Amino acid sequence: MNINSINNPKNTTSNYDYEKKDSSIAEKTSKNEDKAIVKETDSYIPSSQTNETNVAKTYSRDTSTIARLKMEAEKQTQQLRDIVEKLILEQSDKSVESGSFKIDKDTALKAQEAISEDGFWGVKQTSERIFDFAIALSGGDPEKAQMLKDAVIKGFEQAKGAWGGQLPEISNQTYDATIKLFDQWIAENQE
Repeated sequence: MNINSINNPKNTTSNYDYEKKDSSIAEKTSKNEDKAIVKETDSYIPSSQTNETNVAKTYSRDTSTIARLKMEAEKQTQQLRDIVEKLILEQSDKSVESGSFKIDKDTALKAQEAISEDGFWGVKQTSERIFDFAIALSGGDPEKAQMLKDAVIKGFEQAKGAWGGQLPEISNQTYDATIKLFDQWIAENQE
């Protein structure tokens, strides 16, 4: 066996002209690369020229506000229960049957303070708490304002049903103040 043909590549490639083919391939590749470079050029667009209206704002629930409002309401509810419980325990069965209740001055003052204009159960604070709770649930998303307002209206209607069709005047005032807050929020976000 003769291994010279393996060691000498020119003998094995008979009539093929490498140099001529290589130069034509190099020219074609060079032209294609130039075209590719022109086609693949990136351009810089400053962020001030981008369409910012397509950027959607993300809303998320304000869990810290929700937790704070719940904790405040639970604390104040317990205080109100304590006042009512004290009243009931101090009353005899006879006064319950007759419908006449005696309320001591301290209890009456605490109850008045609780429902006063600046009190926790007063119109202003209660309407603001209802509204703040709704805002926190929506994450501040103004698109949910009408849905939340409708839920508050429905809740007050259910409360009326539970009270025999009429709510105390303070509840009606709280309803009006709460709806006013929702209407303001809706109006501000329609501009």
